[in-house]
Amino acid sequence: MPQVSLYIDQGLYTEIKLIAEKKNTSMSRVVNDMIKESVDNRWPEGFFETYFGALKDDPLEEPEEWEYI
Repeated sequence: MPQVSLYIDQGLYTEIKLIAEKKNTSMSRVVNDMIKESVDNRWPEGFFETYFGALKDDPLEEPEEWEYI
């Protein structure tokens, strides 16, 4: 498995260490899971180009302004 060196501030280090202790796992596993979750939560490549405007419906119309009382 490839290795990566990171420089993080003390506060983040402490948070990761606490999470690892709470989950009874390594800090490396915690960071790996965080990065994986971040990467997996992206929109698929080409999503908006494929689906934006795909529905054939009436165009949006600006509603009439209401009179304030």
